[in-house]
Amino acid sequence: MPFKKLGTKLNIHRAIKTGTKPMKRPSIANALLEQALDKLDKVGYELGKLGISYKVNRHTAIAIAMTQKTRIESEIERAKIHYDMNKVKINHLTNKIDNGLDEVIEMLPSAIAKPAKRIHRRIHFPKLG
Repeated sequence: MPFKKLGTKLNIHRAIKTGTKPMKRPSIANALLEQALDKLDKVGYELGKLGISYKVNRHTAIAIAMTQKTRIESEIERAKIHYDMNKVKINHLTNKIDNGLDEVIEMLPSAIAKPAKRIHRRIHFPKLG
């Protein structure tokens, strides 16, 4: 007996009493995907009957999709690594510049060094996090 709504108290209580799981409605996307895969299988079958190709079926389509998914995930990971490497380089350069400014300010005469220190405190290189 299918239940009208998944997750309602009545549905859950019935499922507990009968020992069955609440029935899920198939989503529209899953139904469309299943129809598309069925059509793909039919096309592959017809092509196979004509002797054209036997590799047109849902399994090869899913394998191609999974391969592309893996490739995209790898590209995203590569971009993250590239970003992290550049972030470290930028933080290192800003530290170098900051330390270099401190050394230059120390060499200045005191009349110029005091305002330079105030300006240097106001100018802060943010750390990339």
